[in-house]
Amino acid sequence: MCWGTVYTCTQEVTVIDTTPPLVHCGSKTIVVPLNRQCLLVIPQLPWPPASDNCTPASQLVYSQSPVAGTIVPSNSCVVTITVTDLCGNSSHCYVTVIGQPKTGPILSGPTTFTVTNCEVPCLLPYVTATDSCCPPSSLHFSQSPPCGTPLGPGITSVTVTVTDCHGLRASKVIHLVITGTESFLPSLYNTAVNNSYALLPLFTVDPHYTLGPVPAGTPTGLGNYNPYQAIVDKYPWSLPPVWPAGVSAWIGPNSSSAVYPAGYYTYTNQFVLPIGGNPASASISGRWAADNGASLYINGVVAPVATIATPYGFSSWSAFTINTGFLPYPQVNTLRFVVTNVSSYTGLRVEYKSALINCYTCSPPAIVSISGNQSRPLNSTAVFHVNVAGTPPLTFQWYHNSLPLSNNAHDSGVNTPTLIVSPVGFGDAGTYYVVISNPCGGLTSIPLRLNVTKGWVWPWAWWNVAQVANPLAATVGPDLVLAGTNTDAQTYAVAGGTTEDFDLPTLGGDVADVMHVAPLPPDTSIQVPLVAPPGSNSVASYSVIMDLDAPSTSNAVSRTVWEHHCCMGDEGQDGVQIVLDAQNSLHLSGSAAGVPFDVPAASPLALDAWNRVAHLVLDGSDPSLTLYVNGQPVAAYQVTDATGLAIDWSYSPPTLFSSPSGVTGEFYAAGIQFHAAALTSDIIAGIGSPDDGPLPGNDTAIVAQPVLTSAVSNGIVDLSWTGSAYVLQESTDLTSDQWTDSTLPFDQSQAGADIMTVAHAAPAVEGPMKFYRLVFAP
Repeated sequence: MCWGTVYTCTQEVTVIDTTPPLVHCGSKTIVVPLNRQCLLVIPQLPWPPASDNCTPASQLVYSQSPVAGTIVPSNSCVVTITVTDLCGNSSHCYVTVIGQPKTGPILSGPTTFTVTNCEVPCLLPYVTATDSCCPPSSLHFSQSPPCGTPLGPGITSVTVTVTDCHGLRASKVIHLVITGTESFLPSLYNTAVNNSYALLPLFTVDPHYTLGPVPAGTPTGLGNYNPYQAIVDKYPWSLPPVWPAGVSAWIGPNSSSAVYPAGYYTYTNQFVLPIGGNPASASISGRWAADNGASLYINGVVAPVATIATPYGFSSWSAFTINTGFLPYPQVNTLRFVVTNVSSYTGLRVEYKSALINCYTCSPPAIVSISGNQSRPLNSTAVFHVNVAGTPPLTFQWYHNSLPLSNNAHDSGVNTPTLIVSPVGFGDAGTYYVVISNPCGGLTSIPLRLNVTKGWVWPWAWWNVAQVANPLAATVGPDLVLAGTNTDAQTYAVAGGTTEDFDLPTLGGDVADVMHVAPLPPDTSIQVPLVAPPGSNSVASYSVIMDLDAPSTSNAVSRTVWEHHCCMGDEGQDGVQIVLDAQNSLHLSGSAAGVPFDVPAASPLALDAWNRVAHLVLDGSDPSLTLYVNGQPVAAYQVTDATGLAIDWSYSPPTLFSSPSGVTGEFYAAGIQFHAAALTSDIIAGIGSPDDGPLPGNDTAIVAQPVLTSAVSNGIVDLSWTGSAYVLQESTDLTSDQWTDSTLPFDQSQAGADIMTVAHAAPAVEGPMKFYRLVFAP
């Protein structure tokens, strides 16, 4: 017997991990806009959170199929997201991507049209439309004013509108150039032009306008006002187009009009009607601006023919039409522009658009452009605006669900071209239209839908230039703030108008309200106000989205789009900048934990065009920054320091189109949103590009398709559904696949955690047969 003997056996054991990662799949369906060719482009989908029993979450490998950027031949596609651990085990999520037509027809045709008689020309044959999602036979063309309408005072253009089979529309404004014996426009001169209608050099005397009288105490002599001389100037006004661009410029007492007292400054312009012209048929139409306000008089008539309200008459264009008080040939007609100066700078700018004679003395109203349908969250502001041509005086009356509105603390402007509803409540949901009339006719606008929604679930703000006279006003949240020590920049740097006013491309096919931001000095900035959870002064994750047009005429070497300074890093001030460089490439740059970074976009930004720029900052254990242009990622940066790049308003508010370093330039903006959350890539894809229309005011993540139900009560068919992200469309023929947004009156109410919408159809009015459907339209 042996003691202490040990027997051993060695065996290799291989542990095989066969457990796949645990993946928390999110949304099963997302909706994105189809591209201009009506094709579905697969977006980059967000990676779902995942964990694994062996592989750390940071080492899990993600992939999607089809990959982002793939074009598929159908309007929907199932995308597979695969998460793989280091042992090769995989789990999958399946997301259905649905493409939805959001881009309306593309129009081409003349920008001007010559008229040699006294009727509105038929311009539909001169405009062509292409639409990749609808057959040509389904496109509906219309023009305003209608073909053959009497050409009279106030009519200077024709708007051609095309609506496609999905109810999407696009418009083109064609300006009328009236020639021959029906026009005396060559006898009129804009401010600051010579006898050949070309702009004069700065600081020269305008030969066609005189200035005087002026207020007592106005300084005179060398370098100051010289009696009856109006001097060409450009500073400090930024209303586009700015000299040397455009067909007019500002005139004032001299080239440094900052020292002139308050009071009235009278500018005089004279002309003679043509031989044989009937003065009772004469009219002049144009646009003007004044610092600070003005009244326009003709031939000593006591009542002004047009006015500009003080104090911001210099920050947007105002239209005018004169159709009374003319004197026959050879008598001299005198126009007096009496400018009201509140303080400091003062000036006048005038552009004549049309001068008719021997035509009709009255033209009925015609709509040049009108706001589109709107979805607005509770407690926001809704603004409807109509731009109207026709012979004055024009009267306006706005209606809500066929009932006339009256001015009160909630509804304002009910008898003007601009209706403001604030704060928006469920009782404001429904259809709105305006009735416009003048002495020779009237019309009713198309119904416009106001859908009341829940909006985004996190704190956010929205500035979409809904009020041209106050372009920094918010639709959701607090107003933008133009702050600094430079008084001139604070007063004059921002102007409001439309894409038509500023000769810009349309937005989503329609005329849009925009603001112009001039280059700002280092001590002046447009600040984003506090947008954070209640009780907090900071946000760690955020998103800023803006529709902007960077003009190629800007004289800046580079232009700051966004900037915020968050904190002091180890080697200086940390923060993030988005800068458009001299080669027109966007840069995602800044400093994190004292480490500078600068990531340029792969390709230049298109100038003189609308671009949707989105900047996302995601905080957490692995902070990241991403820059998108028109729904596509163009630059990204992974922050190595876990402290991130939070915005702290108590330290420094973020700024738009401005920088303390003075690296600024000219921009146009049509809509800006700030979200106190990092939007996911599928939401950015759903928001799309400016081609798909204005920025949406609601979550683009699709919710379950609601059920459309109907009930009959007292001869009225009530159509109801829950889910404010869906709207009603109608058709009279299912075989035509021709759908338009329903114009039925409707109301909304809270239904638990959702919103109930009920539309009301009267069979006697709607016709013998109608079909209805719900479409996702956030």
